[in-house]
Amino acid sequence: MPHAEAAIADLPVGANHKKALLAVARDLARDRHVLAVAITGSISRGCPDPKDIDLVVLTRGSRYGTRRRMYRGERVHMLTRGIERFLASHLGTRSRPFTLRPPLADAVILWDHEQVFAHSRARARRRLARGPRRATAAEVARLRAELVEALDDLQTCSSDRLAFSILATDYIARCGEVYLRLRGAWIPPRKNLLAELDASAPELAKLCRRALSHLVEPKAVMRLARGLAETALAPVGGLTEEYEVRWD
Repeated sequence: MPHAEAAIADLPVGANHKKALLAVARDLARDRHVLAVAITGSISRGCPDPKDIDLVVLTRGSRYGTRRRMYRGERVHMLTRGIERFLASHLGTRSRPFTLRPPLADAVILWDHEQVFAHSRARARRRLARGPRRATAAEVARLRAELVEALDDLQTCSSDRLAFSILATDYIARCGEVYLRLRGAWIPPRKNLLAELDASAPELAKLCRRALSHLVEPKAVMRLARGLAETALAPVGGLTEEYEVRWD
């Protein structure tokens, strides 16, 4: 715990967040199955006023799950991974897609008895320094086909408002991800996607927000949908010429 307390004291967050982190760290330290704990998310990236606290907890065996609890009035989201699953997914057996920003690259490790998080963080930072791999011609074709098919799905379900809202939300987010992918940027978690677009593509972020604000108006969304796809696919020539959105 001394190392954990020192690491928490150095974080650029308020006193209440630090008290919440200390409380959850002490709870976890009493669990003999817990091997390592790391802070991830916005706190690890230096956010002074995070909406919640994200932790990754490494345990013995093959546990897998998430827990959400309140500590000192702060929301704590704990992602629990058994060491067997963690080693399989992070150290080569099942690798993460290389376009997603490595989640452990910014991790603040509270304790790590087996040095598993330390090795994974070093590996993530090496990946981050190299940058995401370039999109292949096959991937470009797949991304274009994916957006074209999504547009068709939106049009065919436009009379079902609930289904349309669900598909449209996913489509808008996917356009943002494709935009970043084709420009050689890391893809953040979806909850951070609009913030990333605000920084790197403010016009596209504005277009996404306009579309999201009209989810209950399918025709309004469809008028914006093609523009989103064309913007996302601009580096590779946009959508295929034969596809058009039509309203009868």
